[in-house]
Amino acid sequence: MLGAINTCAAFEHCTVFRFKKDTTHRISCSILDAASRHHTSVARHTSELFIDRFAQFDWNTRYLGLEHPDVVQASYFSTGDLAHHEYRSCCYDRNGLVDRLSFAAMDGLDSVVTFNLYRSIRQGNISSHECSALIGTAPIIARAALRHANRAQSANGKRGIDLMDRLRDVHTLTRREHQLCALLLDGLTIRDAAEQMGIKLSTATTLKKRAFARLHLQTKDDLLRRVVG
Repeated sequence: MLGAINTCAAFEHCTVFRFKKDTTHRISCSILDAASRHHTSVARHTSELFIDRFAQFDWNTRYLGLEHPDVVQASYFSTGDLAHHEYRSCCYDRNGLVDRLSFAAMDGLDSVVTFNLYRSIRQGNISSHECSALIGTAPIIARAALRHANRAQSANGKRGIDLMDRLRDVHTLTRREHQLCALLLDGLTIRDAAEQMGIKLSTATTLKKRAFARLHLQTKDDLLRRVVG
């Protein structure tokens, strides 16, 4: 999707998120995918930081529970519009990003899938012409994002386990360490993995540290590189 869009307008990163609201009106967010022209690991790391600390401030949360679920919402903002300074610093300024164009598609009453495009300083701000042209194709972009999101979601739960089975030294991990690594490979954040396993965040963090130490890894990207060879 990023490659196709970059044929008509240049963007540095793209992300696909799913925002959900439970029965207690608590909002959660998960990463479904992240890509970049140059540094996908940066896009994914920043996405994890966003989910852990800043997701509740995202404008797309206002579309949860929208009365007209078939309407695709498109929104643009420059980093100068962000009132939350820490959010702006960690997710945008630090990575040299200057603005974002988002497409939000409702996937049920209390679930929203968003496709987000980010522009870097060297690319300059999105022009009004580029913005209008892309917003004009919002229904197509949103359908593609929803299709991608649902495929990514259906893969979760098995893909990570299949990848973990490729590890020669998988026997060095405990059952829970193996489970946590599989969830991380599925694209879950450490917080989401903890919730799915029914354990505290601190316990999940300890399991991750122990597993990575046993496998002599530093980051989740190292784990991914190990299992894909």
